[in-house]
Amino acid sequence: MRVCERIDAYTKDWSYSLVHERFWREEADIILVIPLSMIYGDDFVVWHHTACGKFSVWSSYHVTVSLANQSQPSTSLSRSPLRKALWQANVPRKIRVFTWKLAQNALLLGVNSQKRMQDLEIMCPFCQHEEEDVAHAFL
Repeated sequence: MRVCERIDAYTKDWSYSLVHERFWREEADIILVIPLSMIYGDDFVVWHHTACGKFSVWSSYHVTVSLANQSQPSTSLSRSPLRKALWQANVPRKIRVFTWKLAQNALLLGVNSQKRMQDLEIMCPFCQHEEEDVAHAFL
């Protein structure tokens, strides 16, 4: 079910009957008070952390690093308003999960893997010169 299927094509407002047909009364009443945009057009995703509005792993890394610097221990993210904003962000789920893992320093990189299994190699598999950690992997 898509939201546009619950909007009357002629009035460009909620279709009372279609909303009540699909939802419980309490839910329908809440939905029906949500204002609809007066600008009609296709929806699109905007990443407000870049000037062009496009998401990239690089921009995600910079957002994560700046947020980590603001809230010293990475575990503080689990109770911050950032957590709510991250999980409500209008980006694909895999991007939210990736950003969360990045912020928690939980990506499966050499240094993090060695914490779990002592005999794993921590050197970067590509350059073999530095330990594979978040800073090395994304810089």
